[in-house]
Amino acid sequence: REILAEGGPVSGDPFVTREQWDAAIKFLSDNGLPLKADREAAWATFTRIRTHYAAPACFLAERLFAPPAPWSGPRSPMRHFQFKTAWPQLATQAGFGLG
Repeated sequence: REILAEGGPVSGDPFVTREQWDAAIKFLSDNGLPLKADREAAWATFTRIRTHYAAPACFLAERLFAPPAPWSGPRSPMRHFQFKTAWPQLATQAGFGLG
């Protein structure tokens, strides 16, 4: 509850820039998802919550050799691999409007 409380603590890096978040919000809105009108409050809530799980989630993704994907953190041990994330291509093929 403390994490969700307005003005609650922010502890760390959300590993997402405001520009990335805005692009995701635009994608969701363009595809018909109803969103809260106050984007500043939504961004503040998102960063407050994400800072609590981003570092452990990125750590697990790195340790499990998960393919790089949007917002999934750095993959230093995998830099020598040249993976291309399939997410945007799959979303477009599924008709989710990324084109």
